[in-house]
Amino acid sequence: MPTVGSDGVYEIGGRKYIDIDGIRIKVPWRYNRVTGVDVIGLKTVQELKKGDVLKRFEFITKTWNGETFYVLKMIETS
Repeated sequence: MPTVGSDGVYEIGGRKYIDIDGIRIKVPWRYNRVTGVDVIGLKTVQELKKGDVLKRFEFITKTWNGETFYVLKMIETS
């Protein structure tokens, strides 16, 4: 089962990220909330803490300014 590695959502250079199984995944963030992510379960992305177990998650790859980012698309909490 995938687990959250970082202490929930954190910020680097104005962008929000979360670490899941050692992968840094960008969290789409706009208007002070997560946008464009399908959440299944009782916990929101903002409520996830280090060590939380996820049933599954999906991400896509995007490229900005020559850098490749993994972007969160779906997350299912247990």
